[in-house]
Amino acid sequence: MLLSFLPLQLVALLSATTPVEVTLYDANHDETHVVQISRDGRISDDGRAELQHAFRCRRSHREHKIDRGLLAMVADVADHFRGHKLEYVSAYRNYRGESKTSPHRAARAFDFRVQGVSLIAVRDYAWKHFTEVGVGWYPGDDFVHIDHRAGEPDIAWTEKRGKNRYHPSWSKRVRSGATPKVTSSRTSGS
Repeated sequence: MLLSFLPLQLVALLSATTPVEVTLYDANHDETHVVQISRDGRISDDGRAELQHAFRCRRSHREHKIDRGLLAMVADVADHFRGHKLEYVSAYRNYRGESKTSPHRAARAFDFRVQGVSLIAVRDYAWKHFTEVGVGWYPGDDFVHIDHRAGEPDIAWTEKRGKNRYHPSWSKRVRSGATPKVTSSRTSGS
């Protein structure tokens, strides 16, 4: 019986550790970065250094270690929308005006779009497939926000005219009958 289960374990292990090639375009600095991120959010030391620089605060230019749970979601999104660049507008933020409780300040958040893919498809994919997640839809600013919330409840919102509207109708519809993947609260470090 153990032998019949082993191949499934091996497949799951290989899937989690096999790197995904992620092409990221920094809309603020007009830079492209290609990194390898495992589905479990692990990344090489060189890849980590490149991402810390790529995801630096665009105002203070400070860098921070990126949350492993967030990296796992980024890898999954990149794999799902394979062949498309992830264009980001914000990741780590550390400047005077940023809230102390912002997931951006903790390098757990990513504001992005997928080139050639509708925001709604990106938003729905993230909300349907992840747990321990915040998903914000910013149609007026043309991006989707995802953040890793280890051990916290999931939350979705739509931002319109500067105000967040929590628990929007799309969030109920998208998760109706869906079982999201567990991002894992154990992946906040790395």
